[in-house]
Amino acid sequence: MANATINRIHFIISGTLAAAVRWGWIATNPASVAKKPRVPAPQPNPPTSEQAARILAAAWEVDVDWGTLVWLVMVTGLRRGELLALKWSDVDFDTETLVVRRGIVKVGSRVIEKDTKTHRMRRIALDAETMRCSRNTGPPGTSKRLNFGWTHWTSRTSSRTSLISRSRTTPAASPTGTRACAPASG
Repeated sequence: MANATINRIHFIISGTLAAAVRWGWIATNPASVAKKPRVPAPQPNPPTSEQAARILAAAWEVDVDWGTLVWLVMVTGLRRGELLALKWSDVDFDTETLVVRRGIVKVGSRVIEKDTKTHRMRRIALDAETMRCSRNTGPPGTSKRLNFGWTHWTSRTSSRTSLISRSRTTPAASPTGTRACAPASG
């Protein structure tokens, strides 16, 4: 059995026994003296810059919307729910920052908005190419949601505004060899 699984089981048993102590059913919690195994720290294996460039190029070949979504995720490191909860009012075009205040989660059949996983608001500085993409594709100052994957979560999309508009943007090569969002020519 994996160490993480053992720790989850210990957490459940310890909580149950702690309740039994509170209710006076037992005098002490025997799980409190049990030795839990160490769980190794995660060892993430992010793509190299060359792999990231290939991922972005492939995403843009599929669809401009998809390419820009992958670009934004790689640039910001946003969690899926945070990305889905973005609104245009979260993009500060003057200071070139993105404010992350909330996340979207699915609970059963309901989709709800909640605070972030860490329960803290944070600001992310955006680079020039990402800001150019946002300026060229979105309605600054509106409070409508950015439409990254929102249709997957709910069918009520008529009032949503997409960050990406195919008629207003085209993929363009960036100085790094990847593609970035740029104004459509003509």
